Amino acid sequence: MENKLRLTKDTMTRLPIGAILSIPCVTAAELDSAYHNAYHIRRRCPRDDGGQYKIQRSVKTMTVTVSVVRDV
Repeated sequence: MENKLRLTKDTMTRLPIGAILSIPCVTAAELDSAYHNAYHIRRRCPRDDGGQYKIQRSVKTMTVTVSVVRDV
């Protein structure tokens, strides 16, 4: 079994402001699952440091990208 980067609550909440986390996916189902998981974590676990999650997905590159930006 390969060692894959997982998108978890712990992974997202530990990201500092300005950090970018890119999750590569193999299948469309995996891409969709990671994307919805990121939105679920964003909704359920607000940040205490004033940052906000910016979540993007690319079907072309099969990646979900989570970045943390300062709240404006």
